[in-house]
Amino acid sequence: MALPVAGCEFTPAPTPVDEHGRISAVKALGLLDTPAEDRFDQLIRLAAQTFDAPIAYVALLDADRQWFKARAGLSVDQAPRRSSFCGHAILREEALVVPDTLDDERFAGNPMVTGYPFLRFYAGHPVRFLDQKVGTLCVADQRPRRFCERERELLSTMAGLVEREFSLCDTIRKQNDAMNSQTELIATQKQLAAMCHRLTAEKQRSEELLTNMLPRPIAAELASSGSVQAVHYDLAAVMFADFCGFTALAAGYEPARLVRELNICYSRFDQICEKFGVEKIKTIGDCYMAISGILDHRPGYAVQLVKAATAIRNYVAARAAEHAAREEPYWNVRIGLHAGPLVAGVVGLKKITFDVWGDTVNTASRVESAGAAGRLNATRPFIDLVRDEADFEPRGLVEIKGKESLEMFWIEGLKS
Repeated sequence: MALPVAGCEFTPAPTPVDEHGRISAVKALGLLDTPAEDRFDQLIRLAAQTFDAPIAYVALLDADRQWFKARAGLSVDQAPRRSSFCGHAILREEALVVPDTLDDERFAGNPMVTGYPFLRFYAGHPVRFLDQKVGTLCVADQRPRRFCERERELLSTMAGLVEREFSLCDTIRKQNDAMNSQTELIATQKQLAAMCHRLTAEKQRSEELLTNMLPRPIAAELASSGSVQAVHYDLAAVMFADFCGFTALAAGYEPARLVRELNICYSRFDQICEKFGVEKIKTIGDCYMAISGILDHRPGYAVQLVKAATAIRNYVAARAAEHAAREEPYWNVRIGLHAGPLVAGVVGLKKITFDVWGDTVNTASRVESAGAAGRLNATRPFIDLVRDEADFEPRGLVEIKGKESLEMFWIEGLKS
């Protein structure tokens, strides 16, 4: 089923300079008018969830039509190229974003705006095959909306996933062609081995792109089912690390320098957490939150969190010393550690976010606030998990905001 061409005024996209080469690449891809495939459908479901978009699709632009290889929120499988937004998008290197179609003279009279599917917002990123822009990955809405720089980056990342799937399609087709050649059996066997290696590498790359946004198990569950089930954990360990005196020092920093310093520190924190098997949850301004004991509930997870917290403290102290040697102001870090039950899951309207909730999380934040610069402050429940491996000093009962006093300890380090 295709959309009709209406008679209203709009601006069709000009023809690309190398249209002949582009159409040849579309034909060579071999996907036009093929049945739906789960791998493309999964990407579209992920795009619709990520951007909270009622409409999402992968379109291939043929000579006179746009054909949807995968779609969500559309009841048609193709539309005239003359009235397509994607005809404009393939003329660009980056995403084409139209916040409100009625405010854009190119699209205000477009039949896809004045009629079904009544588009008011559009964001489309070109996708390539054989170094030609063969189509687009798009999200759209029937209401105007803004599209921030982070969303543009995510759309570009997901367009890269579509291109990976195009590459896999080409590899599989070549593999089948090679298998049909009986006269080149020995050469075919070598090609198959190389292609299998390439398929594995491409799959790994696709997984890496997804896990840049979400933890690996969560990304896998989301890609396979389109949703993630919330999970309750009876016991997990939480760390909050906050820069002391950050607000006062930040007032004297240039914005670019401030962001650069935060990025340097947080990038190092990420590396430390990965090294010790700790899951970073998020950053909140100058506060860094991580957790251990979920997703991969291995023995000794609380000790691993102590190792990560110690490494973070030592890194910030070393960096502060470097700045002090140059007589430059710098911040230190205060770290709080707590353990208890919590719930983990995925939430978000416009951006998918993996997060954790519960009184354990709130308490861990207050434990950090009750600590001191350059020290690891921990509660009794956390100490009970590491007492055989850690050296610690009792602090007694410490008052914290909004809660009863808690028994706290300074963790000096690990025994070995």
